[in-house]
Amino acid sequence: MAKTLVFCIIGALILSLTYVPMMASLFLKRTISTSPTLADRFFDKLNVVYKKALNFSLRHVWFTVLSSFAALAVSLVLFTRLGAEFIPTLDEGDFAMQMTLPAGSSLTRSIELSNEVERILLERFPEVKHVVAKIGTAEVPTDPMAVEDADIMIIMKPFKEWTSAKTRAEMVGKMKDALEPLEEQAEFNFSQPIQLRFNELMTGAKADIAIKLYGEDMDELYRKAKEAAVYVEQVPGAADVLVEQAMGLPQLVVSYDRAKIARYGMNIEELNTIIRTAYAGRSGGYYI
Repeated sequence: MAKTLVFCIIGALILSLTYVPMMASLFLKRTISTSPTLADRFFDKLNVVYKKALNFSLRHVWFTVLSSFAALAVSLVLFTRLGAEFIPTLDEGDFAMQMTLPAGSSLTRSIELSNEVERILLERFPEVKHVVAKIGTAEVPTDPMAVEDADIMIIMKPFKEWTSAKTRAEMVGKMKDALEPLEEQAEFNFSQPIQLRFNELMTGAKADIAIKLYGEDMDELYRKAKEAAVYVEQVPGAADVLVEQAMGLPQLVVSYDRAKIARYGMNIEELNTIIRTAYAGRSGGYYI
C-alpha cells in the first residue's frame, strides 16, 4: 500500500510540472488585476492581529517563553498517548480471505469447504455479490500454494447498500462469527486483494505483521511459533493470529513382506510402481 501511495505522489508531481501549467496557460485570464481581492483583505486583517500579538510577546518576554515551553510539554505528553501508523489502510471495497486447511488435505476436501464458505457468505450477507475461490497454484506458478490453501475473493456491493454492518471492521467480525462452525476444519484470515498481494511480495507472508523464526529443528521452531502466538494474542488489537503450517504432513510408510511377495511372483519394483501410480499418478502414453 505504501508503494501505491508513492506512485500516486510521483504521478501528481509529473502532472503538476507538465499538464497543469499547459492547461493554466489556456484557461486562466491573461490580464492582471491590481484591485485588492478577498484574499488580500483577509490577510490584511490577519496582519493586524499578528502585529498586536507580536507587540504583546515582545513586551512580556518571560511570559511568552514560559507559555511556549508549557505548550511543548503538554504536546509531548499527548504525543506519548497517541497511536502511530505509517500509512492508513486504504479501503479497496472488497475482501480477500485466505482459507488454510490441515496439512495433507485433499483437493476434494478443499473444494467442498470452499463451496460451504461461499454458501454461508451469500446466504447471510446480502452485501456480498460474488465469492470466488482459487485453490492451489495457478497455471502460471508465480504464487506457489498447496491444495490445502485457498484465496477466496469476496466481491462486495457499494458501501451505501450495506445493511448488516456500518463499518468494514464490523462486517469482518460478523463474517468471522458466521464461519465459526468451520474453524475446527480450517483457519480464516481476512484482508484486501491488493493489500494481500503487496504483503506477500514484500515479506513473504499475507498478514500485515509477520514474525519469522529461523533454525534447523522444525519441531522446535513449531513449538516456539505456537508459544509466540500465545503472547501475540494478548496484545490489544491483534486479530487472526495464525501459525503457518510447516509440519504435520501425513506420510505413508510401506513395509514389504518379501516372503509373501515372492509367493505371488511379484517384485518390489512392480509394487512401488503400483503404489506410486495410485497416489501420484503416471503417464499412460503420449499422442500428437
